[in-house]
This record gives sequence, structure tokens and C-alpha cells, in this order.
Amino acid sequence: MTREIRVAIAGAGGVGRALANTLLRRRAEYRDRLGIDVLIAGFCSSSAGLADPRGIAQDALFDRAVWRQGLTGAAWLDEVQADVLFEAGPSDYVSGQPGLGYFEGALDRKMHCIAIAKGALVCAGDRLTARAAEQGVRVFASAAGAAALPVIDFVSHDLAGAGVERVEAVLTGTAAFVLDEMWRNNQNLEDALAVARELGIAEADPTFDLDGFDTAAKLVIIAGFAFGEWLSLADVPRQSVREITEAQMQAWRSSAEKPALVGVIERSDNSLSARVSLQAYKKDHPYSRTSGSTKGVFVVTRDLGEYSILGGASSPAATVAAALKDFEHLVREIQR
Repeated sequence: MTREIRVAIAGAGGVGRALANTLLRRRAEYRDRLGIDVLIAGFCSSSAGLADPRGIAQDALFDRAVWRQGLTGAAWLDEVQADVLFEAGPSDYVSGQPGLGYFEGALDRKMHCIAIAKGALVCAGDRLTARAAEQGVRVFASAAGAAALPVIDFVSHDLAGAGVERVEAVLTGTAAFVLDEMWRNNQNLEDALAVARELGIAEADPTFDLDGFDTAAKLVIIAGFAFGEWLSLADVPRQSVREITEAQMQAWRSSAEKPALVGVIERSDNSLSARVSLQAYKKDHPYSRTSGSTKGVFVVTRDLGEYSILGGASSPAATVAAALKDFEHLVREIQR
């Protein structure tokens, strides 16, 4: 018997649209492989939206002329009557809005939540996950924590009980790409940024990525979900790609050490700390083999030694894939 699952998507930017398209494209696959019929019951932006618990027709999803002005927030959540909320809107790291409002509203209505944006979890992850537990629903954050790089699952599931002592991860594709261009192709920062913008990797204002804020935000989410400890973004020290001098970069080239902006989480004496730092890696380290916007995670455990995963280059498709991985995990939990 096919089970109907209604999903709602808050956030109609590039990732939200790509998510809606992918869900529609996979609908027959989900019926055959998972035994579910996925209906998109709601889609909204900051100013307008659509809602229909019977499922929204594909042509209406992307025709903004038929969207209802003002149908957002709590009113929208009431009308969609969804089982799962995907939160893919913009992120504010002071208020957590608008994502925080959608999270709170969805949890109050006993919807499972899958985070793509980071702001709500960075500002109130401890409270939101506690509320989800009270309501008997789940919160997932693979896309928010590291997009296509499966850090949260790897640390919390695959290495459960192994005594994880240190996580050292390249989490920001823009910073990884810019550093690789500077080191490998002898570019200065501005020229490397120009290449990144031309390829669609860097934002018009890359400050959040280059100055370590993006990596720090992801560390807060990873620490919360993988270690069960919620850190404050303000308490995560950061270094910036802008701090690198040409003399330092030349020294790294001469010694064949590859630089990276990494997020580090360390556990010692039952305490957890995190920081964002510039580090250089010798040829025998896995990070020396990365290029472009490729990400990576290097984990040191007490009982099982060291592990590394490389991959997860930045793209909207990769972010969508990470969110839908969480969706499939949720579906299997629901079906048990």
C-alpha cells in the first residue's frame, strides 16, 4: 500500500526551486522504491505562497502569478497541513528569522523538519531539537551542516561509540576554491575571487565565506547534531582567508604544503570546543589531494583510528541531494 506524504517548502530561491523540481521528478521513483506518494502541499516565499493539502499542480508551482500574496508564515503552515517541512529560506544569524518562525510553527503542528538554511539552528538549535523531541517528530540538518559532505551522519552514526576526539573539516566551498586558486595557480585574492564569481561559486559579497562565518555556523550545527552539544556562534574563534600574506602563501608553495580554512571540533575531558583556522597540510595528508571547491572531513577517534572523506563540492544540486538523503532516512523511520 502506498503511503501519502505531504511536504512543504519554505523558501522559493534557487535551492527551493531545485528541491521542488527534484521531488516532482522523483515522484514515480519514490512510489516504486519507497512505497510513498510525495505531494508538494505548499511552497512559499517571504511575500506569497501556495497551499493545497491535495498537492499543487506542477504548472502552478512555478507560476508566481497564481501565488497568493501574503500567504506565508503561520497562515501558510495552517493551510498546507504537511507532514514534512523543508526550510530553505534566507538566514539571519542574530534573530534566526525567518527560518526560526517556520521551524517553531512546523514543530507546534507536529511536522518533521529538514533544514537547508542554517540561521534557525545556529540561533536556537538546542530549543528546536528539544521541542521536536517533545512533539515526537524529527529534525534533520545534513544540508545545513555540510551540504553534500556527510559529516553529521558519519560522526554520529558510522563512528558512534568509537570515541571521536577531533573533527577537522573543510566546510566552505568558496573558501576552498579561492585558496586552491591562490596556492595552485599563483593568483592573488582578488583574481581568485573573480574566477570563483565567474563560475558561480562565490557570492557577490564573499565576506561570510572567506572570513570563516559560514564554517563557524556549520560547526555549531555539527556539534549540536553529532555531539549533542550546542555552542554559541559568538564563542567560535575564526581566522580569515584575507589574513594570508603573499609571503606566507609562497612559503607554503615552496614546502608543498596546501592551505585550507578548516573547522575544528575537539573533545577533551568531557568538554567540547570549536574554532575556524587556517592550516597547511603536507603531501601525505588527504587534504593535499583536494582541488577546487572540494570539501572534506578528517576524523580522529580513540578506538578506531583516523578516517577521512573527500568530496561534496558546492552546488545547488548537491545541497538538494543532502536534504533528500535526510528525507529518505525520515521515510524509513516513519515506515518502521
